[in-house]
Amino acid sequence: MKQRWLVLIGSLLLLLHLGGVVQGESLWNDQSHSLYSNQEKVFHPGDLVTILIIEQSSATQQADSSNSEKNSLGLSTGSGLLSGFLPGLKGDWDSKYQGQGSTTRGGNIQAKITVAVKEVKPGGILCLEGQQQIKVNKERQTIRVTGNVRSKDVGINNQVLSSHIADAQIEFVGQGTVGETQNTGLLTKIFHWLF
Repeated sequence: MKQRWLVLIGSLLLLLHLGGVVQGESLWNDQSHSLYSNQEKVFHPGDLVTILIIEQSSATQQADSSNSEKNSLGLSTGSGLLSGFLPGLKGDWDSKYQGQGSTTRGGNIQAKITVAVKEVKPGGILCLEGQQQIKVNKERQTIRVTGNVRSKDVGINNQVLSSHIADAQIEFVGQGTVGETQNTGLLTKIFHWLF
């Protein structure tokens, strides 16, 4: 039994001697970005940012108006030579106007577009600009986006919502057969111009 203990202690001493010094390294270093830190990413011109365009707009305008007017006119012939031949004139008139009108307009656009950082302003403001063209069956749709966004609003996956973009200009333009049918014809334009 004593011999077993000696073999066990000798083996442990040998392992400690051969193992040397063990050092561990951290999983985090100064260059790693934590999901939980407030450290902002650094952007440079030419970097790419994906914009999630989710825009909805609606506007309603209503107008009511009314007008009424009542007038009367009386004319008598007086006491002259012709008073027996000309009867007195009387007139009453009124006019009423009532109008109502309303207009409603709305729009909805959802898209995803990757744009380039054109400039980095002081304070980490990124100037974004880019466009995307999609052509299907002679129909071409173009999405253009420009605007400014704070670098801290850009997520860890380089995505930002369009609602976080200041001075945003989002254009969605279609050209082709479907786009042409949205325009009024020449005769309709002339009719609207005349009337």
